[in-house]
Amino acid sequence: MPEPDRTGLDGSLVVHASGLLNALSGLFETLWTLAMPVSAETEQDQLSDRDRSIIMLMAAGATDEAIARRLHLSRRTVVRRIAALLDQLGATTRFQAGVQAAKRGLL
Repeated sequence: MPEPDRTGLDGSLVVHASGLLNALSGLFETLWTLAMPVSAETEQDQLSDRDRSIIMLMAAGATDEAIARRLHLSRRTVVRRIAALLDQLGATTRFQAGVQAAKRGLL
């Protein structure tokens, strides 16, 4: 039976607030936002040819209407696919999606 004053201390570590802790925490949060999910499949394996075309046209600055005309899709389909791609790439804007796609070798 453990000593009463040491209960729960085996393998524990107490960290007090400090400038170094704040800096390391900030670094972790920054790196976490830039992290990419690790999976057995690559992003290219997960994207259809149509989704790659949509990303390429988005990166070129095409509007939803222009993408729809170019790929012979409805505008609504393009809007839905772009929303799904933004989610898949972890982006909230088209610009962020383009950056993430470029970083992941999708462009």
